Amino acid sequence: MNSKNASSRATAEPQKTVETCPGCGMERADWPDKGHEREGFRFCCQGCAENSGCTCEEVSAGGSGLN
Repeated sequence: MNSKNASSRATAEPQKTVETCPGCGMERADWPDKGHEREGFRFCCQGCAENSGCTCEEVSAGGSGLN
């Protein structure tokens, strides 16, 4: 009887949703910074926000050129 109650509680808990970039699908936890907002959406990088291609690999590889 106890295992039935535990099972019911486990399935009743809401699942956490993972926020992803609408441009490339990268999970927010992996974004190199806070992201870029455009038209009410938050993207991982300016490239995804402008639909010109994700630049996160360049940033994480040290190719950002921001010094």
